[in-house]
Parts: sequence; C-alpha cells; structure tokens
Amino acid sequence: MKTLALLPLLFLCIWSSGCKKEEVVVPQNLNQTIIQDVQTGAWTLNTETGTYMVTIKMPEIDNDVNDIDGIIVSVSAGGTGAYEAIPNVYNGVSFSYTHQPGSLTLEVQDADGAGASKPGSMIRVKIVIVRSN
Repeated sequence: MKTLALLPLLFLCIWSSGCKKEEVVVPQNLNQTIIQDVQTGAWTLNTETGTYMVTIKMPEIDNDVNDIDGIIVSVSAGGTGAYEAIPNVYNGVSFSYTHQPGSLTLEVQDADGAGASKPGSMIRVKIVIVRSN
C-alpha cells in the first residue's frame, strides 16, 4: 500500500525534472566604426578660440545618436595604426572634439596655451558610435 502511495510522487518527480526548452538570443553588435583621414590642409584656424578645427560630415550622427548614444573618437598621427583616444594631449598638442547631428568637429591647440599649430601630417580619425537603449 505504501508503494502504491509513493508511485504518484515518483511520477511527479520524473515529470517535473524534464528538459526545459530555452531560446538563446545572441546580442547583435550595434556599434558602428567610421574611419576618416584628415589632411593637413583641411584644418582652419579659429582666431576667436586660437584653435585649429576641422568638421567631418557625419550623416550617421542623427538626432537619436546625438541625444542617446555614445561617440568615441581616437586619432592616429600619420595613419600608423596606433590610436590615441581623445580628448588627449599628443606630442604637445591638445585634441578634443564636439558633435552635433550631421557633423563631428575636431579641435587642436598647443597644450601649453601659447598658440595653435595644426598637425604636420595626415591624421586618421576613428569614430565609434556606441548604441544605447
């Protein structure tokens, strides 16, 4: 009689310990990387701020990207492949950037504030748009 009473309990244990189907969702990499070369002749002097500036057209930066997502910028002098994240001081020159929908502006000035000198070689710019939700 006891074994007959334990039979439903055994059945319940076997039934409840069965495999459970789970759907594994692989996250997609939504980041976007843009590489842009800036030639030495592209820099213009802003006499009000004493900085050299260059504006890069960026249709990838729309209102949502500008307001919600992150933008990381790195530069490589001469396109050597060694990137420095900015804002940063590189070889005595201070690099910074601003962005708005449709464009990203790089600014350079001497780190000591004594004056401005534009980069003497081509600068490769790596712009990474990091999506957020």
